[in-house]
Amino acid sequence: MFEYRLSDTDIIKDVTAKEVAKLQKDNSSDYMFNKYPEGARFLGYFKKDECVGTAGWIVRGKRIELIGAIVAEDYRGQGIYRKLFQIRENLCWKLGCEYLYSYATRMSLPTFLKNGFVEKKRYNNTSYVRKDKRI
Repeated sequence: MFEYRLSDTDIIKDVTAKEVAKLQKDNSSDYMFNKYPEGARFLGYFKKDECVGTAGWIVRGKRIELIGAIVAEDYRGQGIYRKLFQIRENLCWKLGCEYLYSYATRMSLPTFLKNGFVEKKRYNNTSYVRKDKRI
């Protein structure tokens, strides 16, 4: 079980896919909504006792797909996504994968690029991004 205390009121910890789906219920842009495969793992960002953001991943052999990242609209612009992104990435590299990848939305693409991911292919509403193992 993972838990990281940021302050007296802010904690990042493991959450279930069900909790992720609750947060995403009004976000129709999430193509994976409520369809996460078994084995998907998620972190939640909690302010007091409310989950206001999530970020997840799925181990797929020697690669890891980053999924399920969202921050509740009222909490955007406070660095929550950036913090979840960094902690999730660090945890994933510790799992020994060869590379990380995701399908980034227009909103999340700048964060991926700032963190060393490369845009490999662009689709209508998403971009396939990848970051190879650090040497």
